[in-house]
This record gives sequence, structure tokens and C-alpha cells, in this order.
Amino acid sequence: MEIFKNRPFSLFCALFMLSSTAGFFLAGNVKLLLAAVFAGAILVVIIFFMIRKSFSFIPVLLVSALVFGIASSYICFDIGYAEMRQHDGDNKTVRALVTDTSYYSDYCTSYTVRVVSIDGVKVEKLAYLTCEYRGSLVPGDLFEMRASISEPQDDTFGYSHKISMLADGITAVITSEEEDFQIIERNIVTPEIWFLDLNNELSVRLSRIVGGEEGDLAAAVFLADRSGVSEKTELDFSRCGTSHLLALSGLHMAIVAAIAEFFLSMLRIKRSVRCVLLAILLVFYLALIGFALSAVRSVIMIAAVYLTYILRSHGDSITSLFFAGFLILLISPTAVCDIGFWMSFFATFGIIIFSPYISKLFSAKRVDGTLKIKARLVLKYFVSAIAVTVIANLSVIFFSCFFFGEISLISPLTNLILAPLTVPLIFFSAMTTLFSFILPAVAGLSAKLAAAVAKLILSVSEYFSEFRGTVLSLEYDFAGIIVCLFVITTVILLVIKLKHKILVLAPAVLSVIAFCICLGIYTDQNYGKTDISYLCQKNGEIFLLSECGTSVLIDNSEGYYSRFSSAKALLREHEATELEVLILTHYHSRQSSAVKRFFDNCKIRSIWLPEPQDESEYKIFCELYSIAEAAGVEAIIYRRGEAMKLFKENELMIFPYRKLDRSVEAQVGFSVTCGERSLVYIGSSFFEGDAAPEARSAIAESDYLILGAHGPKSKDPMIVAPKSSAEIILANAEFIKIKDLNPENVILSPEYARFSLAPSP
Repeated sequence: MEIFKNRPFSLFCALFMLSSTAGFFLAGNVKLLLAAVFAGAILVVIIFFMIRKSFSFIPVLLVSALVFGIASSYICFDIGYAEMRQHDGDNKTVRALVTDTSYYSDYCTSYTVRVVSIDGVKVEKLAYLTCEYRGSLVPGDLFEMRASISEPQDDTFGYSHKISMLADGITAVITSEEEDFQIIERNIVTPEIWFLDLNNELSVRLSRIVGGEEGDLAAAVFLADRSGVSEKTELDFSRCGTSHLLALSGLHMAIVAAIAEFFLSMLRIKRSVRCVLLAILLVFYLALIGFALSAVRSVIMIAAVYLTYILRSHGDSITSLFFAGFLILLISPTAVCDIGFWMSFFATFGIIIFSPYISKLFSAKRVDGTLKIKARLVLKYFVSAIAVTVIANLSVIFFSCFFFGEISLISPLTNLILAPLTVPLIFFSAMTTLFSFILPAVAGLSAKLAAAVAKLILSVSEYFSEFRGTVLSLEYDFAGIIVCLFVITTVILLVIKLKHKILVLAPAVLSVIAFCICLGIYTDQNYGKTDISYLCQKNGEIFLLSECGTSVLIDNSEGYYSRFSSAKALLREHEATELEVLILTHYHSRQSSAVKRFFDNCKIRSIWLPEPQDESEYKIFCELYSIAEAAGVEAIIYRRGEAMKLFKENELMIFPYRKLDRSVEAQVGFSVTCGERSLVYIGSSFFEGDAAPEARSAIAESDYLILGAHGPKSKDPMIVAPKSSAEIILANAEFIKIKDLNPENVILSPEYARFSLAPSP
């Protein structure tokens, strides 16, 4: 397609973006070496042209792009971050200004802060403050405290918090375990805090006037304030593949720009003046919503379009897009870490490149003579709308595969319905906010219209959220190979000369066919097989059961969120996109906070809660039930000792137990049966006192026996008698005696183990 033909500036921007991205993954000395090599290449090119007595700026310009990209990355990540990196692991006196509250709960609070000094030495860097208590700081507080400093780290369980923090310009993590700080000054107002306060004030006003969940949705869509949006609503949008509608993106900026353009044109303002006023308005709006990178990219593109009008020149969408990406990375090199920015960029790129060919392929002219003109226009609209969503999804398939591990199959349909509804919602939300200060009656009318549109959006998303199997996992081994081949071949076809440009769609079509074939073979080979992962960390144990992408989590831990966080990583290993059931084997006082955070970060259909045995358990049960109800997760009560159906042919039984007087820890045991094969888990001291006969019978027939660490330490070693062929996991060998032990079948103290249960043929 030769997309860079006659577009040297686009190629310059692309090379700059490429070198900036590569620089993030390279060591500082390697960057310096590459910069020197590229600088030498520029010198060689100049000498070459001097010898030939002719000169072309294009080769020098292109090599310069590589130098600038590498240099920009070096200055940002190797020089700029070195100031904070030298304090890694230290415990020092930190003075900082709170700029935002990132997370707040009864047990933990996190803030974004601007560090002013460390041990009296002046510093101007953003950091993340984590307080292991309910914090009392607010934006605008200048404080001083003794705290530990560390570099942003990747989460142990797979999610890259480091990348996320770097994308926000955060260079360090400050941890405070005790609420021991000194307030230096309060109510400091910076432009960042002023815009944050203004956003909060407008969001509260809009949400209150519109009312209910509809008002919270309006504030999220128009002002990027998602603090009031319920977990259930976010879950519904996530399942529908429309989460981007809740995040300010190019779509929102285009709508806001169109609304502003409409009103400015009604005032009969000249086009050139309107362009200037619109640019000022959009920059103000960007500051109000916190300069989201996808929105910044859109504003730059809009500005480029209006600039071409003012200069009376011909606009080019590809050049505008690459210029936007170049400008963002030049001003904010940390944007290279922002996955949302890259997804927004490539989705827009795909739409610009492929939409014309999709439109030709499904042209309404094919039905000419059989449909009336209006019907043809409607057909063309629906085909184009679906095609745009499909193109956008395929354009970001690399990120969907390697960063999120899933893709929504229903998103073309849900976006077709919900995206157009976003236009009137933003329009009426803007009118409500504006007229609430000057014409309350008009604001009330527009608020009712906004509420009606928001209610329709919520109803549609809730309806489609109930559909199962609409999110497809991309964690299969073959998926990564297919995606890589698709990306490589598409890039090649974009840069080479094609006689038939429609061939650029061939990699996408072939990739979809290949994926369907591989998925069919994989499903057929693994039908009926249950994969079980066992994760043991100290005394906290979890089990993840999965069958053909449907997963169940059995939580047997002390209620810490870290256990649930690790389960989220295991979900990806099991090719699952959501958790069908979360099963709690017992109650802990810490569970309420951990479960709530887990609901916020993972898609879950239902939670199974054991029947409470005393007043303390009943209190925790009520808290968990309320949390599940608020998150839109079905809560089901089960009785220990009764078989429960899992998947299609499996059964789970959690054995009855009684608490020992010497410990608050529960005695836990359960069995999972698949046909004639089974796995049994028995915790510490389970057989003290009244031993459950079901447990001993299940052990005797089990194929896998896990003698776990949860529960009070046993006074006397337990004696168990599994069958000789059983594979045995010893999480704690101190309190176990096994009759007729076969050492070859024993795994001692594993942190992770995986099993497969399949019914006998």
C-alpha cells in the first residue's frame, strides 16, 4: 500500500515513535551507543551528499528521528528517574504535596503526590504514596513523614503496576505503615489541583441534577469522573466490550468538538475565529478531565484539521495521526508506557486505513434495485458501524492478546447500539452543566433527557452483560503465534507496493479462519477435562478449577487480597476471561475488604458462601452479601456436607467441621469429583475431634490428595490412608503420617501445582 509514499513527515514521526518505544526497553549505555551510531550515520550521509554536490534533507531527517527518539527516552528514563532511583530501599524523611486520592478504604489509602524534598534535598517528582491505614490526607495538603521509598515494581501475580505508574509519570512508591506525619500547609492550590476541584464540583452538580446511577454515568461520560459509577455498571460495560465509552477518548472529544462547533456556528462566528476558539475550549476541557492521552491525541488531530483549513492546505489523516503521536511522545515520553494511548492510536490508524476497503467490499450498491434509497442508506450505516468496530478490534489485537488476553465478540453489536447513544448523553450532560448556573429550568429539562438516555444505556449494557461466552480468551498458545503472524504480514503489506490494495485485508481473514480451526481442535481435545491449579503461600491456599474456559475459584486463605490477586493471573493461564464462581470455604474478618477489591478488578458471576455457624460468621456473611449485591454478583448460600454441581459432570463437597477451642482458624477439607476420578484437600488438624467420615472415605478413593497447611497446627500427626497410586501434595509434612507411602508419588511443600481430572472413557 506504500502508506509512507509522499509522506516523509509521517515516516519521520513513525521512526521517532519507534525509537522512543525501543528506548524504553534498552539499557542507558545501549541508548548512548545507538545515539552515537545514528549521529555518525547522519554525518556519513551529509558527507556523501557533499561529495555528490547535491543534498536531500529526507535521509538526514529520517535518521535524525531515530536519534531524537533514543535521546528523548534516555533523558526521561535514565536521567530523569535517576534522582529517585538512588533512594530505592531507603527509609527517609519525605516532604510532598498531595495532588489526588487514588484509592480509599477502611484498611488502605493511596495518593498521588508531588515530592518536594527528600531529607531536605529538593526534588520535583511524582510518586505514589501507599498508607497501610485509613488515611486523612486530602489534595492540597503539604506534609512531611518518615517513609520507605522504592521503585515501581511489577505485581508478583502478573499485572504490571510498574508500566501503569510510569505511564502516569510516577517515579517511586512511598510506603507508610504508621499514621505519623506532620502537616506543613493545607489548601495549597496548583493548576492541577484547581482543575481537579473544579471537575469534582461539576461532577457532583451534574450527578445530583440528573440523579441516581444515571447521573453517575453522565458524570463519567462527560467529565471522566468514574468515582460514582457502581461496580455492577463497570462490570456490565466490561462484559459488553464497551468500557472505552466510560473512559474519555477520541470519540468523546470528537462529540464535544462537534457540539462546540455547532453552537459557535449558530453565533455566526467566522470559521477562522471558530477554529481558534474551539482550540482554546478543547485545551480547557482537556485540563478539566486530566489530559487523558487518548483525548490529547484526538485534540491534536482535530487541531491539525483546523490548521489545514486556516492555511488553506490539503489535510491528510495519516499525517495528522502520526504527528499527534509524535507530539505526545515528545512532550511526555512516559506515554510510551500507556497501553490506552497505543490502543487508541492503532485503533484510529486501522480505521483510517481499512475503512474505505471495507465500505467498498460491503457497498450498498450490491443491493441496488432491490431496496429503496433510504433502506440502502440504513444498510450502509449498519455495515459501516459494525465494520469500524471490527477494524478497531483487529487493529489492537496485539495489545488485546499480550496485555489483556481477551477480546469481546459482542462488542461490534453493543458498540453499534451504545456508541450513538453517547452523543445525546454528552450533549444533554453538557447542557445540564452549563445551564445549571444560569437557567435552572432549562438545566432541569436537559437533565431529564440525559437521565432517559443514560437509563437506556444502562439497560442495554445490563441485558447484554448476562450473555455468557461473549468474551473470547486469547491466552491459547496458538493465539499468540497467529496474532504475531497477522501483525507482521499486515505491516509488510502496508509498506510495500500492492497491485490490488484489497489484499491488505487477507491477513485478517486468514487469521480468523486459522484461529477458529485451532480453537475447535483444542476444545475437542480438552472437552470434559478439568484443570486444577493449587497455589500455596504460607498458610493461604487457593484452587482454580477450569473446564473449557469456565473457571471456579475455591478460596481457602486467611482473607488477604494478595491471594485473590494471584488468582487473577491464574485465570489467564486457564484461558478464562471471567470467574464463573468464587467459593469461600470459611469466613475471615479480613474477607470483606479483600472480596470487594477482587470484585473491582475481576469479572465474577456468582459467589458461594457457607452457611454461617455463629454470630461472628453471620456478621461477615451479611457484609459479603451486601458487597456482592452492590457489585451485581449473585450470592448463593451452601451447606457443608452437601454435594454441589460444578461445570457439567463435576461435584464439589466441602466437608463439615467444627472450630477448635485453641484457635480461631477453621478446619477445612473438601473433594472435587470428575467421573470416577477425584481430588481431595485436607487442612491441618482436620481430623481432631469429630472427624467427618465423608473425608476419610474420599481420601481412600482419591487420585490426588493435598494435605494442606490451613488451619490450627495439629497436636498429633494425622494418619491418612490414600490408595497407593494417588499423587500426594504435602504442604506441611510436620503433622502427617501416611500409611503405605510411595515416595515417588509425593511432592513436598510446593508453592504451585497443577492437575488434570478427566472422566474415564
